[in-house]
Amino acid sequence: MKKILIFTYMDITRDPRAHRQIKWLKENYTVHCVCESPDPSYGITYTKYKNESSIFSKLKMFYLKFGFFNKYTWNKNHVELANELSKIKFDLIIAHHIKLLPIAVKISKGAKIILDAHEFYTEIYADSFIWRFFMKKYYYWLSNTFLKKCDLIITVNESLKQFYEKEFHISTSFISNAVDFSDMLPSKTNANNIKIIHHGQASRSRKIELMIEMMKYMDTRFTLTLIITVHGIPSKIYLKKLKNAAKGYSNIKFAKTLPYKEIVPYGNKFDIGLFFMPPVNINEEFSTGNKVYQYIQSRLMLAFSPLPEMKKIVDDYDLGVCSDDYNPKSLAVKLNKLTAEKIDYFKSQSHKHAKTLSSEMNKEKFISLIEKVIEN
Repeated sequence: MKKILIFTYMDITRDPRAHRQIKWLKENYTVHCVCESPDPSYGITYTKYKNESSIFSKLKMFYLKFGFFNKYTWNKNHVELANELSKIKFDLIIAHHIKLLPIAVKISKGAKIILDAHEFYTEIYADSFIWRFFMKKYYYWLSNTFLKKCDLIITVNESLKQFYEKEFHISTSFISNAVDFSDMLPSKTNANNIKIIHHGQASRSRKIELMIEMMKYMDTRFTLTLIITVHGIPSKIYLKKLKNAAKGYSNIKFAKTLPYKEIVPYGNKFDIGLFFMPPVNINEEFSTGNKVYQYIQSRLMLAFSPLPEMKKIVDDYDLGVCSDDYNPKSLAVKLNKLTAEKIDYFKSQSHKHAKTLSSEMNKEKFISLIEKVIEN
């Protein structure tokens, strides 16, 4: 059997794209995974990815300001990891972040390489001054040096596919972030208690405070539950800021975070899945995160800002409403006009299209791409 390396720096249970690929590939290939924290239930072999301490990593960013890109890339952990992986012969390496490509190239020994580009990396945090000051040139160096060494790039939607093809002239395809199908029915909407949910990461780029502001304009039928995950100190500081902003709102509450597998069934108790974000950078403007598809599997009505890729899903399948602009009041106005019957209609639309918009639609396409790359 051909041997494939799934290469991520995350806890594998928090990287749903990598998780799905393992599940699909292990049927016909020998799969090895590099990740921060493994899941033994997958029945594959693992190598641990050791992340540097946050403080040390931030101090090293000064290397980047002076163009010492290789010195920044090849820290002690990366050198040790490359040495360990070089002992294994792979037929294909699928890297789940551009920062992993230098290691993938180093250990490839003739293996084909795919970058699963979750983002358009040269603009990943372009709204952040610190990122532009320290990291932007590094991501251009990674892109210009290593993308041409890939046999294929996979992105999360058609828009990002076009960005990669236009800027880097490399073979690119896309696999959506659709999650696994869940067999459940929509819950019945209570006309006097309409429950909105938003779940996601505490990232300043996502402007979660705008969803809090939206609740200022909502009538008394609506409540908002926020489930916000944090990773690192800046994320924790931002969550604290959000909780302070929500003080005084009787219609907002924060719920505890849940394991990834529990998000969809928990969401089924709600009525509306909310995601209101302005286009602060290219990645946010053209994003289609996991939560879009999780809301659908939870059988919720969708309520989004008019980000083009997300709006296309809402409009094409008639799953809910999008605001006319990026003012949270404009979405509140649309939601206030809804009846319980109309919300139930949109929830029934999510139910109708749940199979079509599940990960099952991606499996055949993904396997076909893998076979072509390996056999080419």
